[in-house]
Amino acid sequence: MRKKYFMGILFTACVLSGCAQSVVAEEQRLGEETISEETFIAESRVEETMDYNDTQTKEENKVYTDCSYEALKEFSYQLFRENTEEENPVLSPVSAYIALSMVGIGAQNGTQEEFTSVLGDYADITAICDNVMTTLPTSSENTTVTLANSVWVDDAFTVYDDWLADTTSTMRSEVFNINLSDFDVVGKMNDWVKRNTNGLIEDIVDGPFDDSASLALFNTLYFKAKWENSFASESVYEDTFYTEDKNEQNTQMMHKESELQYIANDFAEGVILPYRNMEEGDGNFAFVALKPIDEDTAIRDVCDELTETVIEEMLLNKQIIRINLKLPKFEMSFDKELNESLEKMGLKSAFNAASADFGGIGESSLGPQGNNLYIDLVRQKAKIIVDEEGTEAAAATGIMMRFAAARPQEAKDVWFDRPFVYLIMDMDKEIPLFIGIFDRPMGL
Repeated sequence: MRKKYFMGILFTACVLSGCAQSVVAEEQRLGEETISEETFIAESRVEETMDYNDTQTKEENKVYTDCSYEALKEFSYQLFRENTEEENPVLSPVSAYIALSMVGIGAQNGTQEEFTSVLGDYADITAICDNVMTTLPTSSENTTVTLANSVWVDDAFTVYDDWLADTTSTMRSEVFNINLSDFDVVGKMNDWVKRNTNGLIEDIVDGPFDDSASLALFNTLYFKAKWENSFASESVYEDTFYTEDKNEQNTQMMHKESELQYIANDFAEGVILPYRNMEEGDGNFAFVALKPIDEDTAIRDVCDELTETVIEEMLLNKQIIRINLKLPKFEMSFDKELNESLEKMGLKSAFNAASADFGGIGESSLGPQGNNLYIDLVRQKAKIIVDEEGTEAAAATGIMMRFAAARPQEAKDVWFDRPFVYLIMDMDKEIPLFIGIFDRPMGL
């Protein structure tokens, strides 16, 4: 017998999974595997929104192209500051933002006010998500960026047409109607995540759902790009990395002396390493690394000072100088539940079975007495690989809901041989796709 309260889950690992009204048959895995659907949404809502996406002109998209990203930028740095307590953290703020936006557009009353304070109002959310989903994906020999969203709706839950239209048109979500308590659902979800992150995130759902699960939503973000100027293979060799606890560790360090973009303010300095941008559609992406100017300053003290305004000013005042660069070659993975940090940022009622109000999403077949949808879990997994050729990174975010991010003559030494913060940036929008801290060598 179903419980009175139902649960919804949101997963973000640069992957956001969502729910929809279609029956899914899982076939082969990865590259060749596909999910086939027997759609029983009698209305042509999904088809209409797909047609809408296909026929939108550039002029119609211009309103979103010119949209402000301030809400996303502010969210990105605040979310990262709230999740730096563990070693070597790395998150995708963009993945988390899109995943949360999928449920946020269905919030009402006090819960809606909280989402507005954290993500922006409805106009901000829809403009930002539509623009990111339209302009960020890139596919070329040099750069690959993909975004995917999915919504998984339990058989006993019915989503409203307006919410479904927003998630399918604005977020481009795949929607599946399925019994979330079936034993094979977890495998289907994890396969979806793995396929959409090119295998970097192998799973994000650990175990079966109980019968209170109503919605599961996922967002995935996959990034792979080559350096504009790669590091020579012979320039990669063991060197010393100094941790904040005064330990010395040997690690593979990439070395280069070249004309590079240098950024600095009164507490941090760093470099901008652009990715290759030789073909139309490559995008304008870069790896930004920052370290304290004072070696006695903790890297998290630097992170506490990072805001969208600070980053904007540093990028605006960049210089081209000759730099003697050292940068670790590394591979990092991170797995974090974001409930607590999001509550601290202002999403309080959303996680409360008694006070959450997601009345704009849908309703349970149990009727009004069972309708108290709330967020049970927000989880993100991320992985990043940085080597002499370039960078590969992926993230998946999931949400589970229940009912109830002047040239000098000599080269300047910029050595990242102590803890530093790094960002993978969309330089045109000045939004961080990924933010992380390198505390100590791990992997590779």
